Amino acid sequence: MRQSRWFLAQAKSNSVQISQRNLQIKNFETFLPVEEEPDQYYGATLASTRPLFPDHLFVALDMSQDFWVQIQSIFGIAHIVKIGKSPAVVPTLLVTELMQRCDRKGLMRPVKPQRPVDQVTTTRIPFANFMAEVESTAPDRRVCLLKNRITAPYHIVASGNHLHLV
Repeated sequence: MRQSRWFLAQAKSNSVQISQRNLQIKNFETFLPVEEEPDQYYGATLASTRPLFPDHLFVALDMSQDFWVQIQSIFGIAHIVKIGKSPAVVPTLLVTELMQRCDRKGLMRPVKPQRPVDQVTTTRIPFANFMAEVESTAPDRRVCLLKNRITAPYHIVASGNHLHLV
């Protein structure tokens, strides 16, 4: 019985899909969470996907049978993320929870804050890691946030795709 653990592999720049395909060809289990990102092309808004962790993907290895060094020789992989000289183990619970938030293709399903007063953090610059309360939601997935400051509260409108419940 295989006792696989999850590790993080860094792909060469813009080669994460190639790396994933090559790892799967070599019978390694992989997980690449992606998120939908709206792009503007000549005034039209198109949906595209991008990795949740740019140029990184998760790889399951059984350290008693698999040699992690061979991962680095797979086309598209830069290296396995290490702590010291050993590959860094990613907690299984973290990967499992990420998988539960994704559909079959690895696309992250957005967390939809439903109730006012839900505590959220934003994931987009310039408000990355910004904590606020949900004031209201709109049908077009916009969420009005209320940030309490010492001097006075202020309001921000953000996309529901870029919020995470606290």
